[in-house]
Amino acid sequence: MVWTELHGRLCGVAFERVLGRAEPGAMAFVRCLSSEVAERLASDHRFAPAGWQVFRVADANDPEARTITADRAVELREAKGDPVLLLVDTARAGAGMDGIYSAAQEVQERDLLSVALDLAAKELARALTREAQGRAEQALKRVRRRARRLSISYWAEFDFLVRVSATRRDPGEFLHLLGLWPARGDPASDWAHVLDLSWLFVDRLLGAAAAGLAPPSALSR
Repeated sequence: MVWTELHGRLCGVAFERVLGRAEPGAMAFVRCLSSEVAERLASDHRFAPAGWQVFRVADANDPEARTITADRAVELREAKGDPVLLLVDTARAGAGMDGIYSAAQEVQERDLLSVALDLAAKELARALTREAQGRAEQALKRVRRRARRLSISYWAEFDFLVRVSATRRDPGEFLHLLGLWPARGDPASDWAHVLDLSWLFVDRLLGAAAAGLAPPSALSR
């Protein structure tokens, strides 16, 4: 995954809006993020939701990486000190989190990433021309319409918008993040037709089961 400053900043704002005001003794957790995303957020000190201490819960205590074990997370819950947000790495957190899951506030994927997607869309409008913005939005709409065959996560959509905005490059270069084949964004071309060909190319080349997965090392020429 290519991580940018924008990933951490927008995620921080999204968490602030979903969690609301940080009250003393509060604890919230999120367990819908992939191991890599949880690790990246914890290590990115630009990710700092106002008023919340952030910790990734995994299999080691590493203050520099803002990472703690499940036992330490339980201690923080029992201490009821400063507000704590736990980024739970479900593949590495191990046992011992049940008490937190039943007592703390869970941040749901749909709630979090719907806000994050709105923020990313606004960032896209500031970063790109109207034409390029339209191509990015049209690509997302096409993928969503094929939702039964293209299993694209909320995070993939967010990552697509953020990567396009952060680099200010043409959306066609990042179609692989949506499970489509990258394509050149020629303003004179029929973009809807380009998107159809992009999907058809993946479908025919890799098979229907692979449509919706990022082609490895795929680059437009």
